[in-house]
Amino acid sequence: MESARRPRIVTGLRATFESLGWIAREAGIFKGLGLVCTFPRLETGGPEAVAGIVRGDWDFAETGSAPYVQAALDGRDTVILLAALAPLSTGLPILTRPAISDPHQLEGKRLGVLTNAGQVAISVRSALHTWGVRATLVPLGTFGAIYAALGSGEIDAGALSADYRFLGPREFGLRVLDTPSAGYVPVVVGCSRRLIAADRRLVSGVVQAYIEAIHFFKTKRLEVIPVLQQFLRFKDRPAVEEAYEFYAPLLQRLPRPSARGLRTLLQDLLQTQPSAVHVSPADFVDSSFLDELEQAGSIEAMYGGTAEAGG
Repeated sequence: MESARRPRIVTGLRATFESLGWIAREAGIFKGLGLVCTFPRLETGGPEAVAGIVRGDWDFAETGSAPYVQAALDGRDTVILLAALAPLSTGLPILTRPAISDPHQLEGKRLGVLTNAGQVAISVRSALHTWGVRATLVPLGTFGAIYAALGSGEIDAGALSADYRFLGPREFGLRVLDTPSAGYVPVVVGCSRRLIAADRRLVSGVVQAYIEAIHFFKTKRLEVIPVLQQFLRFKDRPAVEEAYEFYAPLLQRLPRPSARGLRTLLQDLLQTQPSAVHVSPADFVDSSFLDELEQAGSIEAMYGGTAEAGG
């Protein structure tokens, strides 16, 4: 089958937290495992990235956990394989025009988001509710488009990846507002259960590639930064270096999706989807590939020590 030779991967966003598949390809990790990885699309957006898995347009998607969970609740064939990051202590930062320095100044303002659905929009609405603020959400499709709209003054604020907190203040004098953490699993890699049944060896190879990409990211700073800069399309190398330093300690050696994070997401989805009460985090995850690697001692050997989740 075609996927056995060329696993097709998409990303939801151009952001460091969704760069691991790209880095694995550029570093030759997929090739070393006998896989010729292709990226049919980048910056697909979370809901579309997962919808493409369901349609069979591509095999894997590196994107937020919310679209996977929502798709599964809707009865679609999706499953989470791994999560490079544990739930973070803060949510996505909101960058604002220089005149805005307090969350309450967002009242009535135009705030850029990726789409009206998906994990970013859910998190932004949660933050605005916590702050008691009403703002007009403006869907712009990509972080790059949000950032450009902020720079031109088209919008007053925008929800962006942490990468931009290092770029925006220097380039446009933007301010950074940290949002409360929603507690979700930030980003995951997944596929369909039918692909696992059809070609388990392929899925195992892709999981192995991501494990090796995490190790490469954490231990090969000089090699990672130029690849990351290319992926982010940042001209400012110091901003990329700061983004690297921010994320490298947060990547999990053993990238298990947090059951607590998935449970928190389910609790939020209960407000609009009562069927979520009948499911558990384990219903959305196939951890068998990580289990096999852990039991084989592969991750422990890679780091020359413990393979526990976290730095």
